[in-house]
Amino acid sequence: MTKTELSEFERGAGAAAEAMRLYLVDENEAPMYEMSVSELDSFEAGAVADALADERRRVEHEGEEKNGPVVVPSVHRVLPTGYAGSGLVDKHYFEVTVEWRGTDPETQLDRWAVMHMGHCLSVDGVWEYEPLPSSRDEEFKRRFRFSFEDALRLATSAVDSVTINGRTFTQCEERIAAGS
Repeated sequence: MTKTELSEFERGAGAAAEAMRLYLVDENEAPMYEMSVSELDSFEAGAVADALADERRRVEHEGEEKNGPVVVPSVHRVLPTGYAGSGLVDKHYFEVTVEWRGTDPETQLDRWAVMHMGHCLSVDGVWEYEPLPSSRDEEFKRRFRFSFEDALRLATSAVDSVTINGRTFTQCEERIAAGS
């Protein structure tokens, strides 16, 4: 695990522990149970330390298994509203994916693209055809590569407006329901 990945994980573990703290304090941020503020601080620090130790063990364990296949999640499907209950035969055409596109050489953070049928979504919300890797310059990457959180936010905000043959998923469902 790189230093950047470790600090990102530590930041996330800290945020989770901070959120857990809300279950233990009242609206004035005083402990609700027989616990002092220093005990609460110690509990929070311990939770972060435990999470970091668990993550280090997980990474070390993965390193031991390099002789076999390694599974890395690199594509996440984002489905339009109402997808699960839909009877639309070609509903998969309305899916948007968030796809891993490598690591930024400067920050060492993963970069993700929001994709739909060979097109990627820009930071401005515009779909453009994704060129071959050799044609993707820095300006392109700046507009079409995101952190996972930003890519997921863009994908979920865009998925319900994807059109196939001029209709959104919802419009296709409504048309079928109307019998036309």
